[in-house]
Amino acid sequence: MKRSILMVGESNVGKTHYGAQLLKRLIVGGGALYMEGAATNLTPFEKAMDSLAEGRATEHTPSTTYVESIWPIADSLGQSASLVWPDYGGEQVRSLVTERRVPGAWRERAVSATDWLLLVRLHTIRTANDMLSRPINTLGEGRVDETPHQVSDQAKLIELLQMLLHVAGINRDAPLNYAQPFGAAHLLG
Repeated sequence: MKRSILMVGESNVGKTHYGAQLLKRLIVGGGALYMEGAATNLTPFEKAMDSLAEGRATEHTPSTTYVESIWPIADSLGQSASLVWPDYGGEQVRSLVTERRVPGAWRERAVSATDWLLLVRLHTIRTANDMLSRPINTLGEGRVDETPHQVSDQAKLIELLQMLLHVAGINRDAPLNYAQPFGAAHLLG
């Protein structure tokens, strides 16, 4: 079975930086993962690789941009996959949750991918008081909170995953398969 990995992340999580670094390693070779053929549309990552080689950060990807690059990769065990590495403004992912709507293009991406890679920058997560962070026994306390209610970043991440699981038709009552994902250690290292 040919596997397809979809990368998902909001703004400022480093999708383009990470993609450029991984692409450079795949091109140079010598690691546990390698290119198994020609990648499609490397244009957005070439500029990012040039910036990183000069020690500069890459520019923010505009919110209206969505450019998909497909990288045929394989690992040292002979497993192969198509890594679907998009370059897009992370605002698109944020709008999935805020608008509570999954556009057709994102629905197709979630359905067609056999694996997902979710990028989260933990140190930027806001931890607002909500039902996930406040003990339930404090709900009856008469404390007046003058700050407007905001949904926490943790709750937004959970909602994003639930929405993508739903549109992909994945049974949320069945346990997810956390078995050795394709090249996970290699993608993270």
